[in-house]
Amino acid sequence: MKKIIILSLALLFALSTWVMQVKIATVIAAASQTVLALQNVNCRLGPSTAYQRVGRLPRGSSAEVLGRAEKKGWIWWKVKLEDSTECWLIETAVTFNGELRAVPFLVYPKEPEPKPILDWSGKWTLRTSYDAHDPVGSAYEVPIEIFQDGNSLWFSYHTGSGMKNYSGNISADGMSITGTMEDRKFYLVRDPKNLAKFRGKWEIVGYPELEGLLCGYRGNNWAPKPCQP
Repeated sequence: MKKIIILSLALLFALSTWVMQVKIATVIAAASQTVLALQNVNCRLGPSTAYQRVGRLPRGSSAEVLGRAEKKGWIWWKVKLEDSTECWLIETAVTFNGELRAVPFLVYPKEPEPKPILDWSGKWTLRTSYDAHDPVGSAYEVPIEIFQDGNSLWFSYHTGSGMKNYSGNISADGMSITGTMEDRKFYLVRDPKNLAKFRGKWEIVGYPELEGLLCGYRGNNWAPKPCQP
């Protein structure tokens, strides 16, 4: 009889403990888990900057947390914005408030394929000028070959004063380049109506008023007019 009473009490204690754990878990799950923006932060379709931006959480604003994902060592929070948009924020831009174990890990959409960068490589005819005070009158043409590696680009050519080496970076859409050559910086932009042409200019660093021509073409084309964008 005594053993039965002890066993019954043990079962009752176990049951009450289980009920209490269920109640605690229910309370935790029902509580709102939120993030607070430390800065203006973009909210994306998935946990990576490769995904499209679909919203923004202003600095000092909060959003409800729906789930989380770990991507390349970083935690991303899936949240619901004030306008009901559901999107992802990176952990470094926000502060999490709530019970972490109540936030489930979620499956996210496949990362979109990066758009190919427009190809600038190959042989071109470059039209440039050597005198910033007379860019049109000092213009001349020289054959060049442009080399490209990802979003990096470089080319060079000989002049009477030596070798001119240009290097620059291609924009995300592939249509423009910014770079440097000695004491100059340059800017090139592809002609959207004819990709076999580009317009551009160079300017002396610190003296933007001192600038010259820098445009190019290839194939059965002529130098763009005007040469500068």
